[in-house]
Amino acid sequence: EPEAAIKFADLAMYQSKQLGKNKYRFYNEALNAEATARLNIENRLRKAIEDEHFVLFYQPQYSLTTNRVIGVEALIRWKDPEEGLIPPFKFIPVAESTGLIEPIGDWVIKQAIQDLPAIQKLAGEDVVIALNVSAQQLKNKRFYDDFTRLIGIAQHKPQNYEIEITESMLMEDIDHNHSQLTQLRDTGFGVSIDDFGTGYSSFGYLNKLPTDTLKIDRSFVTNIDTEPKELEIVTAMISLAHNLHLSVVAEGVETKEQMEILRKANCDIIQGYYFAKPMPLDELAESGLFE
Repeated sequence: EPEAAIKFADLAMYQSKQLGKNKYRFYNEALNAEATARLNIENRLRKAIEDEHFVLFYQPQYSLTTNRVIGVEALIRWKDPEEGLIPPFKFIPVAESTGLIEPIGDWVIKQAIQDLPAIQKLAGEDVVIALNVSAQQLKNKRFYDDFTRLIGIAQHKPQNYEIEITESMLMEDIDHNHSQLTQLRDTGFGVSIDDFGTGYSSFGYLNKLPTDTLKIDRSFVTNIDTEPKELEIVTAMISLAHNLHLSVVAEGVETKEQMEILRKANCDIIQGYYFAKPMPLDELAESGLFE
Protein backbone atom coordinates (compact mmCIF):
# COMPACT_ATOMS: atom_id res chain seq x y z
CA GLU A 1 0.00 0.00 0.00
CA PRO A 2 1.25 3.56 -0.73
CA GLU A 3 1.19 4.67 2.91
CA ALA A 4 3.19 1.64 4.00
CA ALA A 5 5.69 2.13 1.20
CA ILE A 6 6.29 5.74 2.25
CA LYS A 7 6.60 4.72 5.91
CA PHE A 8 9.13 2.00 5.10
CA ALA A 9 11.14 4.29 2.84
CA ASP A 10 11.21 6.87 5.62
CA LEU A 11 12.59 4.29 8.06
CA ALA A 12 15.34 3.36 5.60
CA MET A 13 16.14 7.04 5.05
CA TYR A 14 16.37 7.62 8.81
CA GLN A 15 18.88 4.80 9.20
CA SER A 16 20.86 6.11 6.23
CA LYS A 17 21.11 9.54 7.89
CA GLN A 18 22.24 7.92 11.12
CA LEU A 19 25.10 6.24 9.27
CA GLY A 20 26.39 9.50 7.79
CA LYS A 21 26.46 11.24 4.43
CA ASN A 22 26.31 9.59 1.01
CA LYS A 23 24.74 6.36 2.28
CA TYR A 24 21.68 4.41 1.21
CA ARG A 25 19.74 1.62 2.89
CA PHE A 26 16.94 -0.71 1.85
CA TYR A 27 13.99 -1.31 4.15
CA ASN A 28 13.75 -4.60 6.01
CA GLU A 29 11.56 -5.86 8.85
CA ALA A 30 14.30 -5.30 11.39
CA LEU A 31 14.06 -1.55 10.73
CA ASN A 32 10.37 -1.63 11.58
CA ALA A 33 11.04 -3.48 14.83
CA GLU A 34 13.81 -1.01 15.69
CA ALA A 35 11.56 1.98 14.96
CA THR A 36 8.77 0.50 17.08
CA ALA A 37 11.20 -0.04 19.95
CA ARG A 38 12.52 3.52 19.65
CA LEU A 39 8.98 4.91 19.65
CA ASN A 40 8.19 2.88 22.77
CA ILE A 41 11.28 4.26 24.53
CA GLU A 42 10.43 7.81 23.41
CA ASN A 43 6.87 7.62 24.77
CA ARG A 44 8.04 6.16 28.09
CA LEU A 45 10.83 8.73 28.27
CA ARG A 46 8.37 11.61 27.84
CA LYS A 47 6.41 10.22 30.79
CA ALA A 48 9.61 9.84 32.81
CA ILE A 49 10.50 13.50 32.18
CA GLU A 50 7.03 14.57 33.26
CA ASP A 51 7.22 12.51 36.47
CA GLU A 52 10.97 13.09 37.04
CA HIS A 53 11.77 9.39 37.13
CA PHE A 54 15.52 9.94 37.19
CA VAL A 55 18.34 9.73 39.70
CA LEU A 56 21.92 11.01 39.62
CA PHE A 57 24.82 8.67 40.32
CA TYR A 58 28.22 10.14 41.10
CA GLN A 59 31.57 8.58 40.19
CA PRO A 60 34.50 9.98 42.21
CA GLN A 61 37.59 11.32 40.46
CA TYR A 62 40.82 10.57 42.32
CA SER A 63 43.89 12.81 42.11
CA LEU A 64 47.16 10.91 41.65
CA THR A 65 48.97 14.03 42.85
CA THR A 66 47.16 14.73 46.13
CA ASN A 67 45.81 11.17 46.66
CA ARG A 68 42.30 12.34 47.41
CA VAL A 69 38.92 12.76 45.75
CA ILE A 70 38.85 16.12 44.01
CA GLY A 71 35.66 15.78 41.97
CA VAL A 72 32.74 13.63 40.89
CA GLU A 73 31.10 13.05 37.53
CA ALA A 74 27.30 13.22 37.55
CA LEU A 75 25.79 10.30 35.62
CA ILE A 76 22.05 10.02 35.05
CA ARG A 77 20.00 6.85 35.49
CA TRP A 78 16.37 6.37 34.46
CA LYS A 79 14.21 4.85 37.21
CA ASP A 80 11.70 3.02 35.02
CA PRO A 81 8.73 1.45 36.85
CA GLU A 82 8.93 -1.61 34.57
CA GLU A 83 12.67 -2.17 34.05
CA GLY A 84 14.21 -0.51 37.10
CA LEU A 85 17.43 1.50 36.64
CA ILE A 86 18.25 2.03 32.96
CA PRO A 87 21.79 3.18 32.04
CA PRO A 88 22.20 6.26 29.83
CA PHE A 89 23.51 4.46 26.73
CA LYS A 90 20.07 2.85 26.35
CA PHE A 91 18.07 6.08 26.27
CA ILE A 92 20.33 9.10 25.69
CA PRO A 93 20.62 8.46 21.90
CA VAL A 94 16.81 8.46 21.67
CA ALA A 95 16.65 11.62 23.79
CA GLU A 96 19.16 13.34 21.49
CA SER A 97 17.37 12.36 18.29
CA THR A 98 13.94 13.49 19.59
CA GLY A 99 14.93 16.75 21.30
CA LEU A 100 14.22 15.34 24.76
CA ILE A 101 17.84 15.76 25.80
CA GLU A 102 17.27 19.41 26.77
CA PRO A 103 14.66 18.82 29.52
CA ILE A 104 16.70 15.84 30.73
CA GLY A 105 19.85 17.99 30.79
CA ASP A 106 17.97 20.71 32.69
CA TRP A 107 16.92 18.16 35.31
CA VAL A 108 20.53 16.96 35.71
CA ILE A 109 21.79 20.51 36.31
CA LYS A 110 19.07 21.29 38.87
CA GLN A 111 19.66 18.03 40.74
CA ALA A 112 23.43 18.49 40.79
CA ILE A 113 23.01 22.00 42.19
CA GLN A 114 20.76 20.55 44.88
CA ASP A 115 23.30 17.82 45.72
CA LEU A 116 26.45 19.98 45.76
CA PRO A 117 26.30 21.03 49.44
CA ALA A 118 26.11 17.39 50.56
CA ILE A 119 29.04 16.45 48.31
CA GLN A 120 31.04 19.42 49.62
CA LYS A 121 30.49 18.14 53.16
CA LEU A 122 32.12 14.88 52.12
CA ALA A 123 34.95 16.04 49.87
CA GLY A 124 35.56 19.67 50.80
CA GLU A 125 34.54 23.08 49.51
CA ASP A 126 36.75 22.85 46.41
CA VAL A 127 35.16 19.66 45.04
CA VAL A 128 34.02 19.86 41.40
CA ILE A 129 30.92 18.27 39.84
CA ALA A 130 31.44 17.36 36.19
CA LEU A 131 28.25 17.70 34.15
CA ASN A 132 27.80 16.12 30.73
CA VAL A 133 26.28 18.69 28.38
CA SER A 134 24.90 17.87 24.94
CA ALA A 135 25.49 19.89 21.78
CA GLN A 136 21.75 20.69 21.75
CA GLN A 137 21.98 22.26 25.17
CA LEU A 138 24.91 24.43 24.09
CA LYS A 139 22.98 25.51 20.98
CA ASN A 140 20.24 26.91 23.21
CA LYS A 141 20.90 30.64 23.61
CA ARG A 142 19.39 30.51 27.11
CA PHE A 143 21.77 27.82 28.39
CA TYR A 144 24.39 30.19 29.84
CA ASP A 145 21.85 32.57 31.39
CA ASP A 146 19.73 29.77 32.88
CA PHE A 147 22.74 27.93 34.33
CA THR A 148 24.31 31.03 35.91
CA ARG A 149 20.93 32.12 37.26
CA LEU A 150 20.40 28.76 39.00
CA ILE A 151 23.82 28.68 40.67
CA GLY A 152 23.34 32.34 41.62
CA ILE A 153 20.11 31.50 43.41
CA ALA A 154 21.87 28.62 45.18
CA GLN A 155 24.80 30.94 46.01
CA HIS A 156 27.30 28.50 44.51
CA LYS A 157 30.59 29.29 42.79
CA PRO A 158 31.03 28.49 39.07
CA GLN A 159 34.41 26.96 40.01
CA ASN A 160 32.53 24.03 41.58
CA TYR A 161 31.18 22.95 38.19
CA GLU A 162 32.85 21.55 35.10
CA ILE A 163 31.11 21.36 31.72
CA GLU A 164 31.89 18.14 29.85
CA ILE A 165 31.26 17.88 26.12
CA THR A 166 32.36 15.00 23.94
CA GLU A 167 34.97 15.55 21.28
CA SER A 168 32.60 14.63 18.42
CA MET A 169 29.79 16.91 19.68
CA LEU A 170 32.22 19.76 20.13
CA MET A 171 33.15 19.63 16.46
CA GLU A 172 29.52 19.71 15.22
CA ASP A 173 29.42 23.51 15.37
CA ILE A 174 32.90 24.55 16.38
CA ASP A 175 32.39 28.32 16.13
CA HIS A 176 29.20 28.44 18.20
CA ASN A 177 30.51 25.97 20.78
CA HIS A 178 33.75 27.96 21.06
CA SER A 179 31.75 31.09 21.85
CA GLN A 180 29.52 29.38 24.43
CA LEU A 181 32.39 27.58 26.16
CA THR A 182 34.49 30.76 26.24
CA GLN A 183 31.66 32.59 27.98
CA LEU A 184 31.27 29.76 30.51
CA ARG A 185 35.02 29.53 31.16
CA ASP A 186 35.39 33.30 31.55
CA THR A 187 32.70 33.13 34.24
CA GLY A 188 34.67 30.52 36.17
CA PHE A 189 33.26 27.18 35.01
CA GLY A 190 35.70 24.43 34.10
CA VAL A 191 35.53 22.99 30.58
CA SER A 192 36.41 19.37 29.82
CA ILE A 193 36.68 17.47 26.54
CA ASP A 194 35.23 13.99 27.10
CA ASP A 195 36.02 10.74 25.23
CA PHE A 196 39.14 12.24 23.71
CA GLY A 197 40.75 10.12 21.02
CA THR A 198 37.51 8.67 19.65
CA GLY A 199 36.73 11.49 17.22
CA TYR A 200 38.82 14.15 15.51
CA SER A 201 41.69 14.00 18.02
CA SER A 202 42.98 17.38 16.90
CA PHE A 203 45.45 18.99 19.28
CA GLY A 204 45.38 21.96 16.90
CA TYR A 205 41.77 22.59 17.92
CA LEU A 206 42.56 21.95 21.58
CA ASN A 207 45.11 24.74 21.49
CA LYS A 208 42.41 27.18 20.37
CA LEU A 209 39.48 25.96 22.46
CA PRO A 210 38.71 27.28 25.97
CA THR A 211 39.58 23.97 27.67
CA ASP A 212 40.85 23.03 31.12
CA THR A 213 40.72 19.25 31.14
CA LEU A 214 41.19 16.39 28.71
CA LYS A 215 39.50 13.06 29.45
CA ILE A 216 41.19 10.10 27.77
CA ASP A 217 38.60 7.58 26.62
CA ARG A 218 38.48 4.23 28.42
CA SER A 219 39.17 2.39 25.15
CA PHE A 220 42.78 3.61 25.35
CA VAL A 221 43.18 2.77 29.04
CA THR A 222 41.81 -0.79 29.01
CA ASN A 223 44.94 -2.39 27.55
CA ILE A 224 47.77 -0.12 28.71
CA ASP A 225 49.11 -2.87 30.98
CA THR A 226 49.24 -5.45 28.15
CA GLU A 227 49.65 -3.47 24.90
CA PRO A 228 52.83 -1.33 24.64
CA LYS A 229 51.43 0.68 21.72
CA GLU A 230 48.34 1.66 23.74
CA LEU A 231 50.61 2.86 26.54
CA GLU A 232 52.66 4.89 24.06
CA ILE A 233 49.50 6.57 22.76
CA VAL A 234 48.26 7.40 26.26
CA THR A 235 51.68 8.69 27.33
CA ALA A 236 51.84 10.90 24.24
CA MET A 237 48.32 12.26 24.94
CA ILE A 238 49.26 13.12 28.52
CA SER A 239 52.51 14.82 27.49
CA LEU A 240 50.89 16.88 24.74
CA ALA A 241 47.96 17.85 26.98
CA HIS A 242 50.36 19.05 29.68
CA ASN A 243 52.25 21.07 27.08
CA LEU A 244 48.92 22.77 26.35
CA HIS A 245 48.47 23.39 30.11
CA LEU A 246 45.56 20.96 30.39
CA SER A 247 44.82 18.55 33.23
CA VAL A 248 44.32 14.92 32.22
CA VAL A 249 41.68 12.47 33.48
CA ALA A 250 41.99 8.80 32.52
CA GLU A 251 38.63 7.03 32.36
CA GLY A 252 37.94 3.33 32.82
CA VAL A 253 40.76 2.51 35.25
CA GLU A 254 39.95 -0.96 36.54
CA THR A 255 43.17 -2.35 38.05
CA LYS A 256 45.97 -1.28 40.36
CA GLU A 257 48.44 -1.96 37.55
CA GLN A 258 46.68 0.52 35.28
CA MET A 259 46.64 3.14 38.03
CA GLU A 260 50.37 2.77 38.70
CA ILE A 261 51.20 2.93 34.98
CA LEU A 262 49.17 6.13 34.69
CA ARG A 263 50.88 7.55 37.76
CA LYS A 264 54.29 6.94 36.15
CA ALA A 265 53.01 8.57 32.96
CA ASN A 266 52.17 11.71 35.01
CA CYS A 267 48.40 11.42 34.58
CA ASP A 268 46.68 13.87 36.92
CA ILE A 269 43.39 12.16 37.76
CA ILE A 270 41.86 8.69 37.41
CA GLN A 271 38.24 7.62 37.24
CA GLY A 272 37.00 4.04 37.10
CA TYR A 273 35.85 0.94 38.90
CA TYR A 274 39.25 0.30 40.51
CA PHE A 275 38.76 3.32 42.74
CA ALA A 276 34.97 3.65 42.79
CA LYS A 277 31.91 2.79 40.74
CA PRO A 278 29.15 5.36 40.05
CA MET A 279 26.79 5.47 43.03
CA PRO A 280 23.79 7.44 44.32
CA LEU A 281 24.40 10.22 46.82
CA ASP A 282 23.48 8.17 49.91
CA GLU A 283 25.95 5.42 48.96
CA LEU A 284 28.59 8.04 48.23
CA ALA A 285 28.14 9.41 51.76
CA GLU A 286 28.60 5.93 53.27
CA SER A 287 31.46 4.83 50.99
CA GLY A 288 34.31 5.96 53.24
CA LEU A 289 36.17 7.30 50.20
CA PHE A 290 36.60 10.72 51.75
CA GLU A 291 38.05 9.68 55.10
